[in-house]
Amino acid sequence: MSDLMQASEMGFYKQISDLLADARRFAKRQLDSTIVATYYEMGRMIVEREQQGQQWAQYGKNLIKELCEYLTARYGRGFSVANLKSIRKSYRMYVPAISQTTVGFSAENQIGQTLSALFRLSWSQYQLLMRIDNADARRFYEIEAINQQWSYRALQWQVDSSLYERRKIFYM
Repeated sequence: MSDLMQASEMGFYKQISDLLADARRFAKRQLDSTIVATYYEMGRMIVEREQQGQQWAQYGKNLIKELCEYLTARYGRGFSVANLKSIRKSYRMYVPAISQTTVGFSAENQIGQTLSALFRLSWSQYQLLMRIDNADARRFYEIEAINQQWSYRALQWQVDSSLYERRKIFYM
């Protein structure tokens, strides 16, 4: 086989490889947004069940623990009490922004493109963002992570290095 033929074949192989890599990245992003949207909806359901129509939860003291046991028995790992509390917290934290964007979304609807499209980071990244108390800083890091396509580690590094605070000082 000539060098020209080998170079041609290698170019073809690279095209196929790039196609597969792009498809895998796309599938991962779709999976991530579906998981986050599902957790958001789970958080809504937990909050509504705990509150039973009241402004503050009085019912449901054992709800999280019992739900943890049920989901773990049914699906395995990933539904610890701590994770279910994070799921509930994410709903409470993001409901104001999401409710303005998803007019017409109801519990009867399946989780679809409307809600999934709003969540463009992974669950791990949202868990990291939820640790940031300052809502403006949290939103800044979320936008930058989306725009810059930061991985979890890159986002964590930027948060740990106080990028928001440094930029805020720079632009004052």
